[in-house]
Amino acid sequence: MNANSYRLLALTVLMLTGAACTPRARAEAEAEAQADSIAVWTEILRSGTLVQRVQVAGKLAAEDPASLPAATQEAIVAELVRINESLLYDRPIEGLDALDSESFGEYYLDLAVTAAGFGSPEANRALVLSVGVSRGMQRRAARLGDEAIPLLTEMIARDYQPADALETLALAWFWADSTGAPLADESRRVILEQLTSATGSERYSLRRAATTALELTGDPAFLPLAEHYRSSALEAGERLIAADLETDAIPALEGAAANLNAEELGVRSQRLLQLTCSAPAGGAETDVCAWLEERFEGALRDLRAGRVAAAKEALQAVVERAGAAAAAGALSADEEALIAGGARKLLRRL
Repeated sequence: MNANSYRLLALTVLMLTGAACTPRARAEAEAEAQADSIAVWTEILRSGTLVQRVQVAGKLAAEDPASLPAATQEAIVAELVRINESLLYDRPIEGLDALDSESFGEYYLDLAVTAAGFGSPEANRALVLSVGVSRGMQRRAARLGDEAIPLLTEMIARDYQPADALETLALAWFWADSTGAPLADESRRVILEQLTSATGSERYSLRRAATTALELTGDPAFLPLAEHYRSSALEAGERLIAADLETDAIPALEGAAANLNAEELGVRSQRLLQLTCSAPAGGAETDVCAWLEERFEGALRDLRAGRVAAAKEALQAVVERAGAAAAAGALSADEEALIAGGARKLLRRL
């Protein structure tokens, strides 16, 4: 028995025998005993067997997370990181064979939910890999912005909770747009790439998640992609995906579009055009992109100046050139849907 255990036993005996006779003394003894218990649990979480860690994690989860000492918070975050990285990189977890799946699941939830109560930067970073727990965890990770994007992308690449990671990427897009929080163009390009890739993924979980993710962006510039995806899903016989788009994503994005004026909608569509054209080699061809960007910028310039007829002419040219580029293989079907579709949506407003 170590020193902490002897001290805890002495304090317990003291309380049980009534030696601490006053209410204040008794309360102080109880608080000290609880603090010693937490210290012992923390040490077990650091160095105990997995079965022992499971037992103490449940006890720590019953405490107010904000009241836990810094050393305990660090131990919980470190254990969450260890478990998350083991799962992500398919590393063995020592002692896992001694637990059933339900016990391990409860252990994971105890760690994640307790860490979520800390609110520290370290805990928030650790929770990026826990986005499969709840939408709340997804929102927490999304608020990290640029910092979370590489890890979420790696989760998709490694097929570790890919649907939850994709939805979190979409929430990061929404969070930046709705709050003005910074999100680098490169991060937005990666999110756009992941969304368009998901619609054609071989993994059904990702194709299904793309329907929710498009809605979660809250960006009406994605409406043409959602409509194109619905048509493709129907052609492929994936009626459940088409129904999700029809009943959820498309109406939500239409509602978002209704809240923007023509110029605001045009700026959103222009952003997707620019992000598409900023893709590394192998994406949209440079000369096509340069032409489309110039014409779209000209359309917005004419619109701001009140030259509606000229704006319409430029937008129609964008629609036609994007269609021709897609037919020639210079744009993908998704890229054409976003670019030409965005121009068409704006034309209908004018």
